[in-house]
Amino acid sequence: MSVNELKIQIAKKVFDLEDQDLLLQLDLLLKRESNQVSEDIPEYVKKGIEKGINQADNGQFKTYAEVKKGLSEKWH
Repeated sequence: MSVNELKIQIAKKVFDLEDQDLLLQLDLLLKRESNQVSEDIPEYVKKGIEKGINQADNGQFKTYAEVKKGLSEKWH
């Protein structure tokens, strides 16, 4: 079966679905697979995520081991 044939079969099944919960779950799965950010996420959260990614890309982060060591020194 080709990819296009599979898409058609899936589309037919989705079109016939009446279960709203299943359709919502499918929608979430497709959004996650296509790396879409949910429209329900507030803008300030999206900006925070973008800021964190930029900081990580620029090397502005601490590793888990560094954080663990710093906490251990602070509290022991």
